[in-house]
Amino acid sequence: MPSDLPAVAEYLADCVEGDHAHVKLKALFVIKTLAYRIPPFQQAMQEHLRCVQDASVFTGPPSPMFGDEPYRLVREAADGALEALSGNEFYHEE
Repeated sequence: MPSDLPAVAEYLADCVEGDHAHVKLKALFVIKTLAYRIPPFQQAMQEHLRCVQDASVFTGPPSPMFGDEPYRLVREAADGALEALSGNEFYHEE
């Protein structure tokens, strides 16, 4: 429902603001998908743009097993989400 979109946007923003790379990554993928498919969600996320912008420079100590890869994936996902949130392109089923 459209009335639930601000709550969904806030929840996803909270996930992006967390410390865990995999949670950030999943939330950013959901933000990107919803922004392309649901125009009112794009508007609801506008007040949370800062957390997505912060995720685009996310970094931390390298993992012994994965190195910088988790941080790189989050940065790329944040860039994709920002593109979806700042553009006016929407997915339309034909």
